[in-house]
Amino acid sequence: MSRSLDLNNNNHDQHREIISVKNHRKKSPQPDSVVDKFNETMEKQNQAFLNFNFASSSSPAQPKLKFFPRAPVIPIPSFPSPHDRVPSPIIEAKHDKICTIPPVTISKDEPYWDNHPIDFFYVENSIMVSGVPSINFDAVIGCQCEDANCGKFGVQCACLDDNEYMPYYSNEGQLLLVPGRLIRECNSKCKCGPMCTNRVAQKGRNMTLDIFQTISKGWGVRARNNIPANTFIDFYTGIIMPKSEADALVPKYTQSGRSYLFDLDFHQPVFYTVDSNYFGNVTRFFNHSCDPNLSVYSILIESMDIKMPNIGFFTRRPVKEGEELTFDYFGLRHRKRSKAFDESSIVLEPGQRFCRCGAKECRRIINI
Repeated sequence: MSRSLDLNNNNHDQHREIISVKNHRKKSPQPDSVVDKFNETMEKQNQAFLNFNFASSSSPAQPKLKFFPRAPVIPIPSFPSPHDRVPSPIIEAKHDKICTIPPVTISKDEPYWDNHPIDFFYVENSIMVSGVPSINFDAVIGCQCEDANCGKFGVQCACLDDNEYMPYYSNEGQLLLVPGRLIRECNSKCKCGPMCTNRVAQKGRNMTLDIFQTISKGWGVRARNNIPANTFIDFYTGIIMPKSEADALVPKYTQSGRSYLFDLDFHQPVFYTVDSNYFGNVTRFFNHSCDPNLSVYSILIESMDIKMPNIGFFTRRPVKEGEELTFDYFGLRHRKRSKAFDESSIVLEPGQRFCRCGAKECRRIINI
């Protein structure tokens, strides 16, 4: 683990600590050794992977770390890139996305801070293991629309065929689709260019999110600013593996009390699962709520395989600054339980726990 400190003394002597996470495997060292270790490591690697922002009113003054440029993608094998076959404007647009993606911050909220390490590699793109087919770019079909007019009246865009040629997004980039529908964005074979209104999720997250310690649910994520309804938040990333391999991990994760498995279940039966236990991004910290403010959508961009879509999160209503971002782990599959519920009379089965979402219509018990 490596850290850099950016001390910001204001009227309350509040200190901000910027963290750059590469890998959390050991107990966190003391602050002084963290500074030395970070400078030593970053001078060798000249990169950081994830900016976190700690805020504490009680931490002592600490020396500033040296500045190092931040690289938002960890250099490990990941989702295949079609850059060698992509028109120049699309390459430039993807480069702009990497350079401008906002940071993720972590707030040290007292008294809930417990110094638990964040034990994972941060990746913007999912990693595909053996047994998962790579994208066949020769099979990718693009639209013939020009001047970024996909979805405009009278234009039969091939990428909008599944939506009866109606646009998925407004001109402002807000989602127009109800949950449960597939989103097919324009891709590298399309002629429409990077300014097309059907290129929203692929441009990545455009807001800063804050990881924090909740009162009773461990880590959580909250908005740093107001977010309009129907706004793309981020993709769920991790290791894409055959579902059979993911199923074999369930007993281990159940015993540990946490699981980050996400089935790619738009197509039935399910063939693949994303596991963000060791590799993932900020979305792995999204908590469950029985009344969430996020909806989950399957999104196709470069891949035409509906068995292996991207998983994207969109706001289902306006989200206020400081509000926790949550989604329903189980969609609409579970019936609501009665409000009259006595935890002391319930014996939880393996893999179950009491829900702490606090929603008015909370189902009270969830499966991990």
